[in-house]
Amino acid sequence: LTAAGAVCTTLGMLTPQRKAHVAPPDKKAFDPKSIKGGKFINMEGSEAIVCGYPVSWWGKHYGLPLHIHYGPQIKANAKAFRKVFNERYPKGEIRFAAKANPHPAVFKLVVDENEGIDVASGNEAKGALMAGADPCHLDVNGNAKTDDFIRMAIAKDMVIISDSLEEFALIGRLAREENRKPRVLQRLSGFSMANVTAAGSFTCGVWTK
Repeated sequence: LTAAGAVCTTLGMLTPQRKAHVAPPDKKAFDPKSIKGGKFINMEGSEAIVCGYPVSWWGKHYGLPLHIHYGPQIKANAKAFRKVFNERYPKGEIRFAAKANPHPAVFKLVVDENEGIDVASGNEAKGALMAGADPCHLDVNGNAKTDDFIRMAIAKDMVIISDSLEEFALIGRLAREENRKPRVLQRLSGFSMANVTAAGSFTCGVWTK
């Protein structure tokens, strides 16, 4: 279970209607003083406090191991990227990588900042749509896209990032079947990334995109 903070610290969940929302905080356990100054983890007391709740509270309610994502920090990160883009790349667009956390409540935090999401499966795309994402701001990525996933992307006008010339041809065929013009970006290889990516990085070879 993933916990996502909004205003202070709240739990990200899905309603029976399958929409992302935020549940009210536990007022008895929540310590608002511990998150002053935007602190995500407070180590000042005898017990670590995460998102305003003691570690023991998290363990009692959800068990361990537990992944916690702090909403205010996610939003702050999105704002920081947007600031740089506005100054340096005004035509640039920002995408949250769904593989980092595909929970619709986390997606909603990104959507609330008017940013898009990079999705690599039909389920990730559905989660993003569930969170209120504009399909036009969803980038379809990955080297194992199913035909159904590509058809969904074409139908909803998502940006499709083609991983190979074979996939590019497949996208074209599926688009013609629906008489639609998809938005497609094509990956290219054969360019040295040595001046762009650290030499120790796996993605630094000349074969990479």
